[in-house]
Amino acid sequence: PGAGGRRIWCRISSSVGLHAGNHPLRFTASGGGSFKIDWFELSMMPSDWLPDHDESQVDPVDYCWSDEPCELGETCRQLPVLPWYECSPNLPLLRAQGQYWVQDHDGSQINLKGTNLGNWFLQEFWMMEQNSEGVSDQCTLESKLEQRFGSTEKDNLMKLLHDNWISERDWDIIASFGFNVVRLPLLWSLMEDKNNPETIRPDAWECIDWAISQAAERNMYTILDMHGVVGGQGEKDHTGCEGQNQYWTNTAYQSRTIWLWEQIAEKYRGNSNVAAYGLLNEPWGSTSQNMATRMFELYDAVRAV
Repeated sequence: PGAGGRRIWCRISSSVGLHAGNHPLRFTASGGGSFKIDWFELSMMPSDWLPDHDESQVDPVDYCWSDEPCELGETCRQLPVLPWYECSPNLPLLRAQGQYWVQDHDGSQINLKGTNLGNWFLQEFWMMEQNSEGVSDQCTLESKLEQRFGSTEKDNLMKLLHDNWISERDWDIIASFGFNVVRLPLLWSLMEDKNNPETIRPDAWECIDWAISQAAERNMYTILDMHGVVGGQGEKDHTGCEGQNQYWTNTAYQSRTIWLWEQIAEKYRGNSNVAAYGLLNEPWGSTSQNMATRMFELYDAVRAV
């Protein structure tokens, strides 16, 4: 269950049968990134919980229950582990059927109705009449903060914004309108390290994961929308930096965007709480043929994951 922070916390429990004696306890992280074990508890279980098994072939002295290789000299028999998870709920997987959204398990149609969470990860100053002293987009905002406070403190201030822009009470209000989906506009640099191209930031997924979790707990899907790509897919501030429009002619920027979408697709592959991807928000500033080509490149890259 949620612990009040931006990470998703889960309770995971398993039941195993052990003969009397000393047994090593090991924790193994199978995925990338960091993790924290908040607490663990060992409890006695009644002897009759064990599934049927044949102990006649096993020497009790050298016997262990495990789903991992045992210590040298031990004879192991695998016992089915009985896991229990308490995480964010998994909403029914959605898929497109013609012009409709349907639930994959039974083909029933679902109409998505929701809201856009603009100005969280990408500042569009027109939304809240923020324009002042020449700070009119995300790039000039971050540049001004870096000039005043330095790069590290600028990152701290942006993280402070991301961590406090929306609260659980806001999620409750959104759900109270009967919405069943939220759209999450993303800026490329939220995930990719600006100073190390094609490198995922250590904190890349924290806020995104938290948003998906908060939405799912209230029976709302999430649409991940790439609102601004490196180089900008237009000249307006909704790309992060107004006056750029370099994406369409810069092959390095195109390759990095394909790479970033591959990382996103790999991260959320099979996550039924994510309804869809918006590959490129409001593409503009090139020929229709070039824009179509770039869009199909992104589409093919995601589908290949």
